[in-house]
Amino acid sequence: MADNLDGQKTEPFLMIPIRIMKNKRFKKWVGTREFQVWAHLHSSIIRDKMHNKLSNFIFNEYYKNGILAARWDQKIIAVELGLSENSDGYISRLLSSMEKKSIIKKHKKRWYGKNLRIYELGTHSGEPYKHEILYAITNFVRTDAEKTLEFFKGKISELS
Repeated sequence: MADNLDGQKTEPFLMIPIRIMKNKRFKKWVGTREFQVWAHLHSSIIRDKMHNKLSNFIFNEYYKNGILAARWDQKIIAVELGLSENSDGYISRLLSSMEKKSIIKKHKKRWYGKNLRIYELGTHSGEPYKHEILYAITNFVRTDAEKTLEFFKGKISELS
């Protein structure tokens, strides 16, 4: 891998700040099905042109505009996670839960007569280093900051 973050395109990696890895809520989240769905989507972010028209569409519409996006059918996500193909309703509820928590953003697009669900997981800063900012990580940073303010205002008794 190159000395800078150009390698992110060819061998994507996930950078998690140490303070988030120590966060009890984050550790608990990592053990959930919600995290498994999120991790599946994260590993499928389209970061480069491919030999597939749909992937190229997502690359041009999202990645070129600084958005980290992935697309998977909910039935396929269920099967990939070892669940029944009929668990797509469960996957849909997990995705909706993540959207409510601002961990992902869902987009509906029409493409060659098909309805697509595209999931936005964060942003990137563009060339040359493509620093990625994931909504899941910023969500934990933001909620920690909110809890700290509540603690100092006397609204809660502990910071766990």
